[in-house]
Amino acid sequence: MERVIRNLLLVCICVHIFACGKAPQPVAPAVEQKYALETLIDSCLAEYPSANNNDVSRSIFADTLKSKFQNYRNEHLPYIADLPFQYEMCLEYPPKVFETVVTERDKYAGMYVVKFSFREIISNCQLSEDYSTTMQVFAVLSKEIVATLVDGAMYNIDGIFRDFANNSQETGFILPSGKCLVDYPKATNYDNKLSINLGTLVFDSLSFSRIESK
Repeated sequence: MERVIRNLLLVCICVHIFACGKAPQPVAPAVEQKYALETLIDSCLAEYPSANNNDVSRSIFADTLKSKFQNYRNEHLPYIADLPFQYEMCLEYPPKVFETVVTERDKYAGMYVVKFSFREIISNCQLSEDYSTTMQVFAVLSKEIVATLVDGAMYNIDGIFRDFANNSQETGFILPSGKCLVDYPKATNYDNKLSINLGTLVFDSLSFSRIESK
């Protein structure tokens, strides 16, 4: 009996020594999830670290972002799908004036242009401490769809990126007033930090899903 007890104690001591001597398993560091737009801007800044030097360098940087976005014309734009946008307002297109003459604006008669905005403070979404970012999205939707939008609510949006708002024959955007809006990306210096305004993005076939408040 005494031998059995000694053997049990010996086994327990060996197990304890083995357990104490075993190296702890390394814990994999948490990978910070970045927004697609943040990844794009960071990569552009890495290639052009002097972007905020002066007005000329900021203009070059803004044109670089413009080009990156325009690579996705007539496609889904990957840089906005994971961002929170606020629904701000809508404007109705007027009815046709002449039945025999159809203008560009007449194509949208009875429909609405809607505006969504991304601003870091209102959207509660700061991409980086090194720069600030803002943009707005315009799209034309039917009266029935617009009626489902809630003033000031936050949404994830998606659709086919037509272009930045411009007055070209190919991708120009007509407002209900009959005028064209031209609004391309711009970069300025604010408080020694790069302030990036991505302008007005025009989308076709826009879809949206509301982000519920937590």
